[in-house]
Amino acid sequence: IDVAGAERGFIMLAAADQKTLEMKLARAKGRITMPGSTFGTSRNIPEEVFKTGELKIVADLLDGDLANVHMGTVALGIRHVACVPLRAVRFLDSAKQKEPEAENIGVLYLDSREKGSLLAPHTRTALDTLATEAGVAIENARLYRETLEKARIEHELKIAAEIQRALL
Repeated sequence: IDVAGAERGFIMLAAADQKTLEMKLARAKGRITMPGSTFGTSRNIPEEVFKTGELKIVADLLDGDLANVHMGTVALGIRHVACVPLRAVRFLDSAKQKEPEAENIGVLYLDSREKGSLLAPHTRTALDTLATEAGVAIENARLYRETLEKARIEHELKIAAEIQRALL
């Protein structure tokens, strides 16, 4: 938010169906966490970025035909938007793979009424770097939670096996 000069920032992650986005974190300028899980934002831009995996910066929603496409967003007073895909990179499993796999797991969305520095080259680089790091952190947290769940299940199975042996 500070780097881009935006007023608000949101992290939206893929829902269980891997097709829709769910709001996970919302912050306003001044590092203020916004309560709730639904906010007046553009839905078209984050969904497009999530599907295509391409960063999108809209300098002004009132330019050209964009106002017609994003009427709801413009009605909220939002004119400037930056949206970056969050990716989980799965590294090479074998030497036969040519590139690591990258899966879109969500988006980082910023918006503002004022232009700020959304169009500056350093903003694009900073947002891309931040999105990469956030994607890695989110994927690591998911893998850690998955590991804890597997350990819990293994522990419960071990206890069940001991009970079964005791009964036999």
